[in-house]
Amino acid sequence: MKSMQNIQQITNPRQSLYILALMLIATTSLPAQSLRDIEILIGKWTVEERHASGWWEKGERTCEWIMDSTYIQCETKARSSQGKERTYRFLINYNGQTGRFEMTGIYSNWPLKQHDAIRLDGTGMRWTLEEIAAVGETTERRATIIFTDRDNYSWTGRNLNRAKNTTTEYTEIGKRISP
Repeated sequence: MKSMQNIQQITNPRQSLYILALMLIATTSLPAQSLRDIEILIGKWTVEERHASGWWEKGERTCEWIMDSTYIQCETKARSSQGKERTYRFLINYNGQTGRFEMTGIYSNWPLKQHDAIRLDGTGMRWTLEEIAAVGETTERRATIIFTDRDNYSWTGRNLNRAKNTTTEYTEIGKRISP
């Protein structure tokens, strides 16, 4: 009989509304992530990427707010150790439905698109990138970006090409030119 009273207490409509209200208040009071959490990117950067094979690429990257500040776009223009030039862009947003930052990369010298999820540590100065999916892609990507301060970062990554069974390791160093 006592357990029946407990069930009745739990299913009391007034208490159910009260519990629901508390849950909503607790949920809405949690700090939400937003693009402001990664606005450290905004500005102009010099970038230098080096691969373990000896290949390198140097260039400039400009990151800015676009589309009513719902995305950050980073455009890079670079030249490789082989003298080839390319342009590529990263479009980054916070996806409220998935609860994560997402980045899409498009490249002038590569027909596929890169799609990555970005997770921030508690300080916002260490980011982990993991491949979401790319149609036709055979490469698995993982990377870490560490900001040593607001003006310097290192981006280390590893790309595993499943089709060729090869691995490419790289490091990119970024230095802010202007805010």
